Amino acid sequence: MSLLKTILNRRQKGKPFVHRDGRELSLHFSEPVVQSNMNLDQPDVLALGYTRTMMGFLLFVPEPKKISMIGLGGGSLPKYCYRQLPDSKISVAEINPDVVALRNEFLIPEDDGRFRIHCEDGARFIKNFCASEDVIVVDGYDIAGHAPSLCTEKFYADCYRALSRQGVMVVNLFGKDRHNDGVVTKITKVFGDAVFVVESEDITNKVVFAIKRSPEDLSHEELFLTAIVLMSQMNIDFHRVLMQLLSHRCFK
Repeated sequence: MSLLKTILNRRQKGKPFVHRDGRELSLHFSEPVVQSNMNLDQPDVLALGYTRTMMGFLLFVPEPKKISMIGLGGGSLPKYCYRQLPDSKISVAEINPDVVALRNEFLIPEDDGRFRIHCEDGARFIKNFCASEDVIVVDGYDIAGHAPSLCTEKFYADCYRALSRQGVMVVNLFGKDRHNDGVVTKITKVFGDAVFVVESEDITNKVVFAIKRSPEDLSHEELFLTAIVLMSQMNIDFHRVLMQLLSHRCFK
């Protein structure tokens, strides 16, 4: 089978495929929707705005020891955390073996003592942990959208149980999906008032931060200082994320 026919066959079946445009690589499940993007000259840079916004979890946990991620995609967030957070242990659950098979295309690190990709269902994966994860990143999408098993109240309850006392869960919500409000409602039932919805930097997605502790335990001064320190280390506008967080009623 020719290369062109192979690519077309994968697209017709809804399998992940890679598109290259010059020095840019993008991961797709369907033609119009970009799941992940990478510049070959800067493979560890977060190219998409929503991924930069998701790094706002560092405002709550500046030095996470354990990070669990659900959904690999092109590995933008796992790669970035691996390079930028050398003291963090990172585990990634990806249910689709075809996505995992593309890890070398996107220059995702090999498994080692602090980085590992698990080819398994994310909802089942998170049940392995209890009060141990400082950060849980949920970004599990396929050609049909947000995986149903990753947007149930039971799943969010499992995430809550898996988080350490200071932990935070961050969830990516794609565009104007009609199910987004329902997802936020389910998260709020589990996490109470400690749920914050932020518009992504590129205004394409919503990012939900849900913390295990009470918002009353958070110091505004410490959050601002943390944002300043983080911005001196990373090319991410943490101040923008923080201002949206502080606009929520539970901080007033």
